[in-house]
Amino acid sequence: MKLFNLKNPNLKINTFFNALYQVSTLLVSLFTTPYLANIFGPDGVGSYSYSFSITNYFIVISAFGFTIYGTVKLSKCRNDIVLKKKTFWSLFYTKGIFSSAIFFIYLILSLSGVFVSDSYPLNTKLIFLIMSIDIFFNIIDVTFLFQGEEKFVSLSLRNLFVKISVTLCIFLFVKTIDDYNIYVLIMSLSYLLTGLITISTIFKVIGAPIKVSMHDMCSDFYGSFKFFIPIIASATCTILSKSLLGTISQNTVESGYYENADKIVNIAITILTSISSVIVSRFSYLSALGNKDEEKNKRTKILWFLALTIVPLFFGVIAVDSFFVLGFLGEEFSGTIILIEILSFRILFEPVSEIICAIYYLPYGKLKIRNVIYIIYALFSLLGSVLLTYLFDAVGTSISIVLSDFIMILLLIIFSLRKIDYKPFLDDIWRCLIAGLIMFCFIYFTKEYILNFSILILDTFGYVNIRISYLLSVFILAMCGAVVYFVFILTLRERFIKYYLSGFFKKRNIKRG
Repeated sequence: MKLFNLKNPNLKINTFFNALYQVSTLLVSLFTTPYLANIFGPDGVGSYSYSFSITNYFIVISAFGFTIYGTVKLSKCRNDIVLKKKTFWSLFYTKGIFSSAIFFIYLILSLSGVFVSDSYPLNTKLIFLIMSIDIFFNIIDVTFLFQGEEKFVSLSLRNLFVKISVTLCIFLFVKTIDDYNIYVLIMSLSYLLTGLITISTIFKVIGAPIKVSMHDMCSDFYGSFKFFIPIIASATCTILSKSLLGTISQNTVESGYYENADKIVNIAITILTSISSVIVSRFSYLSALGNKDEEKNKRTKILWFLALTIVPLFFGVIAVDSFFVLGFLGEEFSGTIILIEILSFRILFEPVSEIICAIYYLPYGKLKIRNVIYIIYALFSLLGSVLLTYLFDAVGTSISIVLSDFIMILLLIIFSLRKIDYKPFLDDIWRCLIAGLIMFCFIYFTKEYILNFSILILDTFGYVNIRISYLLSVFILAMCGAVVYFVFILTLRERFIKYYLSGFFKKRNIKRG
């Protein structure tokens, strides 16, 4: 059996570039929102939101569970050239046939005008036809190959290039409401361009197409379905929570508050959850090799890293949320602040859940229990949203989401106790909590002084704008808070930092010697 002479890709570099791309995607969405809102107004924004929400159902279904299933399966056979090639083409054909079927169903429904709503004047058949490109992307998407190979650097850089190009095109070509169709086309073509750039390199990576059996394709379809259940459960919770808020509260302002709070908190969450796709590739590879010692070593380091990072992000978001909202969104969105403070608890829960799945449930095939947990999570979220949204509007929706995340992480931990030693995480989390609380107190008691300092700086340059002052204050507070946190983490001798510092100084001593 022919094997690759393959050195493991750098986990830290892969994590950095994947996080860079994921966060940039959210930031682009966040910073283009005010620009587009001013151009299109409520009707235009509402039309796009409605159209994409319909299309997104088909995008999620056409993607199925192929990406994560393909990543896990290809990671396990990464060193076997023949098996890897057979596995890839079987997945590619299966995914292409299924996604094509969903694509044509969408086209038929779009042409028949089923999706067009009289409530949205800009919502036409043409918009839905343009958005069919988003679904076509899933037919040619081979992200699972590059994730399985742990080629996250090249994948992230290509996607980042596309994202920057799209942002520039929006500011260059979208000027008035007459450019609405151009905007929809730019957004949809970004998906197609990403797919074309990626698929253009597969022959170099995997080789020419080969024949595969129908049995293999049916097996891959069934395997992908197991990974699809959590995806559809999470997507349903996200979509339904927003739909229920709008339906029950009958208040578009509450929906607007929640939408913006969710976007802001998701930036912090994405910084941490972006590591999960990198980790699942590595742990799937290690599980196939049966390297128990390296698995345990990396698992411990990942738990240390989690303890170190989730706490400052949680306290940091709560500490600066008022300044960020007032600076970025304006005073009319002050109702978003309380929602951010509630949803911030997801920063403590969701990344840990993602990482537990990445280091245990996915690479070791514990899919049945994971799927049951996600179904419980979806049901709890649905019931909680109905009851709490009825009582407290957007605040109730936020509480429901946080409680659902807590239930899920609790179940994931309970059913993984036999395999994962959480003691390193628990031993370090108290140090991080102390340092995080000190950081929070520092930001809380100095932020008014920092705001005045920011105003003074802007006044020096002859440009005083209170919203810019708030945003400048957020930046300064984030930098100062990070320094305070790091100093106290060093003082408390947190083990992740201690481990890497000792390794750094050891390498320097070796070089000097």
